[in-house]
Amino acid sequence: MPTMKVVCPRCKRIWIAHDGDSEIDCNCHLYCSQGTKPSDCVTTPVSFSGQFGWPTGLHVNADDYSDDVLHLLRYCSTHSEYIKKVPITVPCDWTRDLNRRAPSKLRMSHGKY
Repeated sequence: MPTMKVVCPRCKRIWIAHDGDSEIDCNCHLYCSQGTKPSDCVTTPVSFSGQFGWPTGLHVNADDYSDDVLHLLRYCSTHSEYIKKVPITVPCDWTRDLNRRAPSKLRMSHGKY
């Protein structure tokens, strides 16, 4: 059964895709910046249900994300931090792996031709 390594562009974690997988869902959106895996953090979904008022949401690049309430998706109660990462899906490019030639010791000609 052929497998392929797929790298998440956000967290650089390596996932193993099995034959027939067209995409891999990474779980790096389920933990905060102080955690390294989902079991490190206890997160709950956050949805904004308040009123829009000035200056709420005007400073998108704020370090603490406290005023950008529309982009807060989860809250980590372990580290008291808001998570703003959206779920990411990494496509699997099987044509890249299928076009590579096998090592000579695995070929029938043993590298003679």
